[in-house]
Amino acid sequence: MLTLKKIKDDLDNWIFIGIGDDILLSAEHRPEYWHLVSKLKALKVEAEFIPKVVLILLEMELKRFVLFRPTMWRLLVLNLKRALRIGV
Repeated sequence: MLTLKKIKDDLDNWIFIGIGDDILLSAEHRPEYWHLVSKLKALKVEAEFIPKVVLILLEMELKRFVLFRPTMWRLLVLNLKRALRIGV
């Protein structure tokens, strides 16, 4: 099950080992990050900075109250979709 802390830690590890741009290059395989990436693309953030900015946004979300974390709600929907797909 995906959690906000887990995807933040995963992205931090990916940036450390040099594959952080994976959230840009294969977005269909990383839907948990796509809403943040699309917002940053709309703001014309350079592609090389997007993984680090997404990491900062996730860290900021972790400091918010649980009900005010938009990524948490998206993860909940993704987890439900995956559970229904597996259960069928």
